Amino acid sequence: MLHKTYEKGCDMLELRSEFLCEQVAEVDEPQAVGPGPHGLRMIYPVKGGTLNGPKIKAEVLPRGADCFLMRSDGVCQLDVRVTIRTDDGALIYAYYRGIMKAAPDIIERLQKGEDMAP
Repeated sequence: MLHKTYEKGCDMLELRSEFLCEQVAEVDEPQAVGPGPHGLRMIYPVKGGTLNGPKIKAEVLPRGADCFLMRSDGVCQLDVRVTIRTDDGALIYAYYRGIMKAAPDIIERLQKGEDMAP
């Protein structure tokens, strides 16, 4: 049976989400790996950070990485991998990917490792 949204001819499903936490991470100076066949790759080593929310409190452990690939079409691919330690001592491996499109001046500032508000 099709979801009712599709039965009506709409191609969008409602996103259902719940706020878990806010993550703040401190990263080191970017390592410019350089251009390759897929674009310019930068790696930002994670130095630490925090996760705070109604259901979780944790610290971001050092030695993770925020990998950033600037494609030739101006779109950035993100690949982030970190380990967090919850306030009760559990270790959690976190991995997420994303796509980011930003103005060229913002990308330039990111590549220089400047601090910027989200």
